Amino acid sequence: MSMTGLKFKVSPSYFNEDSMPLNLPSLKYAEEMALRKAEGVAVKYPDAVIIGADTIVVCKNKILGKPKNEKEAEEILKFACNEISDVLTGVAVIDTKTNRTEKFVDSTKVKMRNYGDEAIKEYVASGAPFRYAGAFAIQDRDWVESIDGSFFNVVGFPVLKVLKILKNFGIIIPEEKIEEIRKKDFYQF
Repeated sequence: MSMTGLKFKVSPSYFNEDSMPLNLPSLKYAEEMALRKAEGVAVKYPDAVIIGADTIVVCKNKILGKPKNEKEAEEILKFACNEISDVLTGVAVIDTKTNRTEKFVDSTKVKMRNYGDEAIKEYVASGAPFRYAGAFAIQDRDWVESIDGSFFNVVGFPVLKVLKILKNFGIIIPEEKIEEIRKKDFYQF
């Protein structure tokens, strides 16, 4: 959001992510997580536009969340090795003054590299996998071979699509700022 030039405040949602049933279809799961997070923050701000987001990784029709321990992190990374995953970010925007809500899910295909067991053990030992759905961060490029779609979506915030939604709420970003963000979003590696 800092790229947009908008003034904003980050306010954590205390929605318990473990309370969401994993048996929902992946698109619905991502969208519902984002909505529940946004609703959890919206109650604190009676005159604001709230954005909630949640990112999940789906590989071979299985939702890969944030690993809870080393064993789970290793299992996730082995499962996704040399596979194409869908990174889905659900976004919910709520205008607390009007109670208007809009939701969407953005999807980016990520091809993981064919990495080995030793690399997995080293990465897990670094502690990095525990902060990310799918046990990896796109910023750690050693894990990713290629992406098809929005880089920022894989980071966890599809900023260009969020800006389109914000326009519907009367929040306008200058076109030149959007173009700057667009150039960064489709960074290829």
